[in-house]
Amino acid sequence: AGLKAALLFIDAQQKRVGSETAWIEKGNEPPLSVPPAPALKGIAVINPTPVPLSEEERDDLLDYAAWRVNGIRCSLDPLRRETQVSALTDDKALLIVNCEAGAYNTIDLAWVVSRKKTLASRAVRLRLPFNRGVESNDMELMNAFFDEKTRELVTLAKGRGLTDCGIQTRWRYDGDRFRLVRYAEEPSCDSWHGPDAWPTLWITR
Repeated sequence: AGLKAALLFIDAQQKRVGSETAWIEKGNEPPLSVPPAPALKGIAVINPTPVPLSEEERDDLLDYAAWRVNGIRCSLDPLRRETQVSALTDDKALLIVNCEAGAYNTIDLAWVVSRKKTLASRAVRLRLPFNRGVESNDMELMNAFFDEKTRELVTLAKGRGLTDCGIQTRWRYDGDRFRLVRYAEEPSCDSWHGPDAWPTLWITR
């Protein structure tokens, strides 16, 4: 259902609905009526080389993460909980904490935290910029990590343990929130393709 909705969205954006080249709702309109592809939207990488976290900052952030998650109902044993700390900008850090765990998916919580004392935080909320055919456009943070090389927050919802199907998203921080730069989905578990080869249904520069 998610893939069909995404392809229908693409058809609508490219005004292909009712044409021979539509993915979903094909019709008799000739291909020549299809407009050129719109230019990719861009989301600039802000502060691409932030000041690295000091040991003191890292320790303070880890303590803050433990305190922050303490009042939240997480089923994962605290001894199995992992916390990721990354320098997001010169004055903000990203915290990712494991909360729930299944056979091959871990659900995480994340906050953008100020690097100056007293620490203040805001929960990370990932919202898709398109309707994927489900009740909510909010994405859960599954198996999340921050890619230091691309400066992107990555989520991966595995369809099964082989990671040959599922949904992968990449998000870039714009100084205010994380915005989607790539959405890839593979509904067929084919024992072959990994997340980087899954069909890309949304992309920005």
